Amino acid sequence: MSESMENSGAGAPSDVKAWLRGVWRDHLSLGDRPVTDQTDFFESGGTSLGALMILNGLKDRFGLHVEPLTLLENPAFGAFAGEVERRRLVRPLAVVPEIEGELL
Repeated sequence: MSESMENSGAGAPSDVKAWLRGVWRDHLSLGDRPVTDQTDFFESGGTSLGALMILNGLKDRFGLHVEPLTLLENPAFGAFAGEVERRRLVRPLAVVPEIEGELL
């Protein structure tokens, strides 16, 4: 597993995008080219296994569940990172347990 995927913890939007950019660089065949907002995951050598590793990393590191279809529908880095950020911002609040009609 890459060093980028081993670190864990919550993050700000720039942390999420920076982390994503790093793991895309780890998984793609870009040579010396940078990951730009137009970099297409699959056209740049990304595989389904690499995609699943990235999605699992988002869940482990940031607590974000992102379906594989999201990357298939948004293969460009900028579009995918934007969708991940949108999901981070609209993540549902934790459910507060209720016992016999009273909130804990």
